[in-house]
Amino acid sequence: MPGKRIENIQRQRLLALLAEAPALTWLRAPAGFGKSVLLDQWREQCSAHGMPSFRINLTREICHPVRFMGELGQVMGIDEAAHVRDLIAPFSGRKEIQLLVDDADHLLQARECGALLLKLKDNLPGLRIIFASRGEIGLALAKQSANGDLLRVGVDVLRFDAQEQQRVVELNAGGHFNRSQIDMINQTFKGWPSGYSLQFQALQNRPVLPSEPHFMRGSWRILSDYFHEEGFDALPEELQ
Repeated sequence: MPGKRIENIQRQRLLALLAEAPALTWLRAPAGFGKSVLLDQWREQCSAHGMPSFRINLTREICHPVRFMGELGQVMGIDEAAHVRDLIAPFSGRKEIQLLVDDADHLLQARECGALLLKLKDNLPGLRIIFASRGEIGLALAKQSANGDLLRVGVDVLRFDAQEQQRVVELNAGGHFNRSQIDMINQTFKGWPSGYSLQFQALQNRPVLPSEPHFMRGSWRILSDYFHEEGFDALPEELQ
């Protein structure tokens, strides 16, 4: 399978969760848990059902208080947005609108931008916002959480479940792994989506894996140990 593109599986389980989500959803997990891919898939599903959806990928520059309103307006197809009301008016008759905010960690240092998004949600009844971040986003969400208006989706939900593990292996490496190797992959990565992607990319460059279950050897093993010791073990327990 050299040169074959790594195929993402449809996260139907998570898409169904988003379909029933309240006004605010917060996807929070370290890098590699498929948050951005899920946003892509959700936006595709919204488009297929004729539901307006807009996505903004935050950066430190975009989250400048003077710039943020204009950037948000451009994403939503509104030129020269200067006030929240400029963002509300074109969608006031819509039953449902989706705003997807990726790399929302930047809101932690830009509280005014986060407050603007919550104000927009409060004044546009059909708006549902999905935040995706690796860590804190600096929003005061206690009230929304208490009222059932916030869905928190963390690592335990975002990781591949058993069916997804089986599906992603079948899609990308069917016939290239034996049962013990598949079990080793699942035990090693424990549903971490990027772990599977890395292994499949390695397989492209080495089509036939050793028959032994301990297929991570040599430089691969050093790399694995480095990320585990210097990366994983250094993370706070909640992110591990």
